[in-house]
Amino acid sequence: MNDAIVIKSINGGTNPFARLLSPAAVGIGDAITWPVDPLALARMYLSSTVHATCCHRVAEAAFGYGVNSPRFDDLCEAGAIDLLVTAGVDLRTYGNAFIQRIRYRQRLVALRTLPAWSVSRRRDGSYVQVIDSGSGTPETILLAADEVLHLRAPDPVRGHYALPQWISSGPMMALANAATEYNQRFFDNNGLPDSILTVAGAILTDNQKKQAQEFFSDNYKGLYNSRKTLLLNFDNKEVSVDVNIPRPEKDGDFLKLLEFARDDIPIAHGVPSRLVGIAKALGIGGQGEQSAQMIAFERFTCLPVRRSVAGQLRPVLQEAGIDHRQFAILPPPDVDGDGRADQASDTQEATAELLKSFLGTRS
Repeated sequence: MNDAIVIKSINGGTNPFARLLSPAAVGIGDAITWPVDPLALARMYLSSTVHATCCHRVAEAAFGYGVNSPRFDDLCEAGAIDLLVTAGVDLRTYGNAFIQRIRYRQRLVALRTLPAWSVSRRRDGSYVQVIDSGSGTPETILLAADEVLHLRAPDPVRGHYALPQWISSGPMMALANAATEYNQRFFDNNGLPDSILTVAGAILTDNQKKQAQEFFSDNYKGLYNSRKTLLLNFDNKEVSVDVNIPRPEKDGDFLKLLEFARDDIPIAHGVPSRLVGIAKALGIGGQGEQSAQMIAFERFTCLPVRRSVAGQLRPVLQEAGIDHRQFAILPPPDVDGDGRADQASDTQEATAELLKSFLGTRS
């Protein structure tokens, strides 16, 4: 089956967290609805550069070095790295990922990822995928319970679906996106007017409207146009004409809001800010502190992701005849399986810098 296509638009006017504490509802194909609409989660991915980059940084760092099993690698259509990184991006974006087990004569022959936003669980334990049939109408594909492996991010709610681990920063991302959309509408409508012409007691003719429009346009601004006069003739002597200059309102600073949201997202993902292109004063200091940040990223973010996914892959490994005790998702070459750097001295130096940053002290 080819990659699925989004079948409905993403509505920016709804609260993406409205369903979070609501009872599970049933949708198309007897599907149990997600606690947060996956298309709302996709919209957050599309609207935030930092968030999207964090999703890919974690997926690449956790799964970009492959596995130690040639058998598992052969089962994946484009190799284990491609399958696990794709699933990792879904896990980070949606909190859920789905791997389809393809069998031939009851024998496992291939593994492929399904777009997470297109898959839903059913009450009987099976799954349904909703895609675009190509004619504009949704097509539902039913998948047996043992045909799909549902990977889940660690989640304290533990419902039918997992919540992404960055979900605590979701409201801030939604607020920042609302500010961005407000700014876009501001520019789409040519911003705020410099002045407002109010006429009472008469109706402007088309020619007078054109006169006023040209007078208040940019052509009449500047040093050489400061003495220009707008002359409007009316038959009614009781006509009043006022020109009002709007007073700018003091709202929240959108730039500060966007900056705060930008800084909040890497914290929620557990990604060092410098990895997503954010360099701040006192953020990361010398080489030792940078090493400490990278070790913390490996130990507290990437290692738990690898460990969780490796454990959830056990049903597939068992069916493929792979000993799960020997199977491993490989860490970076300079880090061992426990998330430790190879050089003890580097680890001690990095850990010392990390502790100093936790305690708020500098050498």
